[in-house]
Amino acid sequence: MGECTLIDLSPLHITDKLSSDRVKIGIAANLGSHTNELICGVSFALSDELESGSKIAKRVSFVWKDDERSASKASQVVKEFTEEDVHYVIGHLSASASIPASEIYSQKGICFLATGTTNPELCRKDKPYVLRFCPLHTCQAKLMVSFLEEKIKNLTIHLIVQDIKYVHTLSNLITSYNKNNKQAVIICAIHEYASNYINKIVESGWSGIFIAGDDCDIANFCHLLDYRSLDIYIPKIVFSENISKCFDFNLLNEKYIMLRNETPGAYFYTSYAACRMLVNAMENAKNINANTIYRILINNTISSTFSIPFTFDAEGNARELKWEISHLKT
Repeated sequence: MGECTLIDLSPLHITDKLSSDRVKIGIAANLGSHTNELICGVSFALSDELESGSKIAKRVSFVWKDDERSASKASQVVKEFTEEDVHYVIGHLSASASIPASEIYSQKGICFLATGTTNPELCRKDKPYVLRFCPLHTCQAKLMVSFLEEKIKNLTIHLIVQDIKYVHTLSNLITSYNKNNKQAVIICAIHEYASNYINKIVESGWSGIFIAGDDCDIANFCHLLDYRSLDIYIPKIVFSENISKCFDFNLLNEKYIMLRNETPGAYFYTSYAACRMLVNAMENAKNINANTIYRILINNTISSTFSIPFTFDAEGNARELKWEISHLKT
C-alpha cells in the first residue's frame, strides 16, 4: 500500500552528467502518489524557466533519490547527495524523512526546500538552510477542531491515529485544541490508510462526518474510497492573493491533467513555486553557492520577470500559505 509508478524525470530534462558547469538539484521522496506531484511541480517549473529564457535553467540537472519515508534512508540519501555534489534539495514530503534529513542539510550547508512537511519541528531559528513551503500542523489542527465545533452540536469526536510521526503531532494538537465533545471521526493518517479506515467504518454501518488530514488532498484518496456521496472534509493549502497572481492555475491544472489524467493536489503547486523560486535565485546570484542562494531566498531579494513574493519568518516558514476546510466531492 502507498507505492505507485513514478513519472520519469530524465525525459523532461536530459543533461550531461560529466559537464562541470551543471547545477544539480536533488529531488527526494518515497515511491508514493504525492511524489508525482513533486516531480511534476519541479519539472513544469524548470520547463517554464527554460521558456522564459533563463540561462541557469539550461544548466540544471535533477538528481532523484527514494527516501522510503524513513529516517535511516533519508540520512543515506543526504550522504549520497553530498557525495554527488548536490547543494540544493526539494522534497522529502514525509516528516519521518524530512526532519532528520533537514538536521544534516543544515549542518552541511545544503539548501533544503521542504514542500510537503507540515510538522512544526522542521524549522528552527538555529537551523539555517531549511525553508518550508507549506503551512503548519498547528494552524491545521486548530482549524479542524474549530470547524467541527461550528458544524455539529452536542456529539462526540472519534480520533483515529496512524502510528507515524506526521500524524502523531497532528493528533496531539487536535486533542489539545478539542475542549468539547462532538460527533465526527477525525482521521490522522496518510491518505492510503485514511481511505482504508473510512471504508471499514462505513462498511460497519456508521454514518456521519469525516475529517481527514492534509495528506488526503490528492486524487488518489478518492480513487481508494469504496463508497460515494460521503460527508468528508479535508484541509487544503491556500496561497495568498499576491502569490496567486504569480500563477496561471488554470494552465498548470490543464498541463497536470494532460499528463496524469487527474487534478493535482497542493504539493504540486508548492513544489512548482519552490523550484521556480530556487532557479530565479540562482539567476540573480553573482556566485552560485548554497549560502548565497539561501540568503537570497529567505530575504527574497529576487529581481526577475517572474518573482514569487514569498516571505519567510525567522525560522524559515513561508508566511503566504494558510489552510481552509474543503468539502470533498466523492
